Amino acid sequence: MSGQADTNVWSPTDATPALAEAWRWSNTQLDRLAESLNNRLDGVDTVRCVAACGSLGRLEASSHSDADLLVVLQDDVSCDESQARDASDRVAQAVRDVGFEASKPGGVFAQPTSLAALADPKTRGLVADDPVLFAQRLHVLLDARSAYRPDAFEAVRESVLDRTIGPFGGAGWRNTTGIHPWEYLLNDLRRHRAAGLAWRQWDFDPQRGGWGTRQAKMRHSRLIEYVALTWLLAESTLHGDDARAWVTQRLRLTPMQRLAAVYDARGDEGFEQVAVCMERFVRAMADPRFRDELAESPVPAGDDATGSSLTTVSLQHAEGLSSLLTEFLLRHAGAWDARVVATMVL
Repeated sequence: MSGQADTNVWSPTDATPALAEAWRWSNTQLDRLAESLNNRLDGVDTVRCVAACGSLGRLEASSHSDADLLVVLQDDVSCDESQARDASDRVAQAVRDVGFEASKPGGVFAQPTSLAALADPKTRGLVADDPVLFAQRLHVLLDARSAYRPDAFEAVRESVLDRTIGPFGGAGWRNTTGIHPWEYLLNDLRRHRAAGLAWRQWDFDPQRGGWGTRQAKMRHSRLIEYVALTWLLAESTLHGDDARAWVTQRLRLTPMQRLAAVYDARGDEGFEQVAVCMERFVRAMADPRFRDELAESPVPAGDDATGSSLTTVSLQHAEGLSSLLTEFLLRHAGAWDARVVATMVL
């Protein structure tokens, strides 16, 4: 079997106009951002590549979105050197040129990184791994899209992917016992997802958009990107020695495209229902009035039986999406390598 990418790749249609508009707007802004970065970084040799993550990387952004950019420096540049600060300042100026808000101070994308740090094999399996670097590494695989020097970014992504495989590749793709080559990455994805859910459950800081807003994102776009990559890895187990190449080709897709590819591979027509759920979410989040009301909506109390708050309604909508994904998993998990399925659910 070949690792060649699908020729029939999903994209938003007239049935999902909000997704289509977000897709169009995001691609336009990415083109503008790439031009600005090329101008601002002209003659600067300290930056290996820049990738857009978050809603812009997923092509779900709107005029209210900020720009989460991952800046990857050359390995011989220390992140605290004046050269690194100059590169970061230039990237920040490129963001302002396009009219975006910069990433939040102190967030995952507030500091640059390097390929050496992202692909460092010595940090594999560390419980006390640097949390920012851990998150940056997974965003490279979950939702990142090149904004500057695409070939260099593709090489970074492949290196990050290979770091998760280590010595478990080779015959490991064909073996039916022992540790599957994807096990470490699957466990890191679960760790990242669980940590995000736990943090957001108790993050009541209104300066970060409001509890309801963060819950809506975690249970829609963040859920989709997690499930899409996890199931992509599971589906690749049907491709034997070509599993890595099959996944690598599809990492260039958005999370929604990845998920659609898995539905298509399983011959399941249920993806359009998922798209409708995401259409509703993207349409709502593009409305500034809805965003403001959701941010101010109270946290549902244990005795909130009315479902009257906007946060409660949003969570109920998210449950519909979760149910669709759960039903797909129950229908098709038996087709995948049992070791990978066990890592996903146990």
